[in-house]
Amino acid sequence: MSYIIVVISLNDIQVIKPCSTLIEAQTTAIELANEFFSHNGVDRFFNGSSIESISDINDYYASGVYHDFGDSVNVVVEEIEL
Repeated sequence: MSYIIVVISLNDIQVIKPCSTLIEAQTTAIELANEFFSHNGVDRFFNGSSIESISDINDYYASGVYHDFGDSVNVVVEEIEL
């Protein structure tokens, strides 16, 4: 199995990045989330910290802070068969 990470912002694809392992995919998704999500929203939601796990990404998506800051970014990890 292989993986791709897709970053979508305002209905436009910003990044498509292939990864060969799940660990690499998750690490890449976390890095891209920290790069593309609203820095003010992430700072507020995580009390000045950054996103450190896939669970953090999911928690931020589900939060009111994500919506309050108008964050339009989605970071997706997809498993693909080659």
